[in-house]
Amino acid sequence: MPASTSFLLDSTEVVDAFGSDLFRRVVNPNKKSESFFLFDKTLKKEWKALWNGTQWRMEHPKRDVEWENLRSGVWNYIVPCIRTSDGKPFAWCSRCENILIHPTVNKTGTNALRHHPLSQKCQNKAKINGQKNIGEFLAQQKKVSLLIITMISTK
Repeated sequence: MPASTSFLLDSTEVVDAFGSDLFRRVVNPNKKSESFFLFDKTLKKEWKALWNGTQWRMEHPKRDVEWENLRSGVWNYIVPCIRTSDGKPFAWCSRCENILIHPTVNKTGTNALRHHPLSQKCQNKAKINGQKNIGEFLAQQKKVSLLIITMISTK
């Protein structure tokens, strides 16, 4: 029986080659040289393949990141993402477009993410983006969710 041979590509090559055509890329507003791929619920299988091939995942095999069953309400406006250079998980605020630490990295809960929209930094950036307050933002998110559910149910 021949020995099985396996090899790994540089994680940057894997992420850029596989992810750039499938996932939305965002740039860290505080560090323009950093880019991230945003998780897309409709591409779960492709995301898992991308995620499992990243350097960060291989270096942290026991750290299991939950991408699909996100129960906390914060995930309505916070989008999980990975850094394109190494696959380290982060979170992207859709309100202020800042990159935040993913709860899995420091083994914390979502409490810091829950308080983020109330932070001065997020509120200031939201005003620049034309949103008046957090209530308006959350109402807009709820309308978008209801619209998507309506569109899916009428197909």
